[in-house]
Amino acid sequence: MKPATGEQGTLALMPGSQSALPQAHTVRGALRLIPLFATLAGLGLLANVLGYLREMALAASYGSSATTDAFFGAAFIPNTLYLIIAAGAGAAVLVPVLVQYREKDDGEARELALTLLNLTTVGLVLLTVALTATSSLWIRLLFPGFAPSTTRLSVDLTYI
Repeated sequence: MKPATGEQGTLALMPGSQSALPQAHTVRGALRLIPLFATLAGLGLLANVLGYLREMALAASYGSSATTDAFFGAAFIPNTLYLIIAAGAGAAVLVPVLVQYREKDDGEARELALTLLNLTTVGLVLLTVALTATSSLWIRLLFPGFAPSTTRLSVDLTYI
């Protein structure tokens, strides 16, 4: 086994090598990210609290009924898509890539971000149209316990 050389992209295993020691600019860069992570976590917490308040308001206003079941059934697919694409995997994948591009060239990062935004928008529009057109199938598949009238109402609410 050949020992690591400390080149970029390799792990330095030798204790005295330069890359095995923390570098000052790396630590400063990491410390600058703390407010960004705190802001992101705070906004995520705020979104959860507002969602909980929304649920409380809906429960207080409408109670538990077939109508509220239909509403939550209709909202399930778009909410799940948002969680997967925007809040979850999309952000986890895109942010590091954009940071790397920005370190190289700010203009190239801007072009990549705009391209990704345009592709994501087109993809989401097409996915939304396809899921809306087939919402009857998805509602029946995801909520098999719905009465036929609740299923129909949920599908109608999906079109809104």
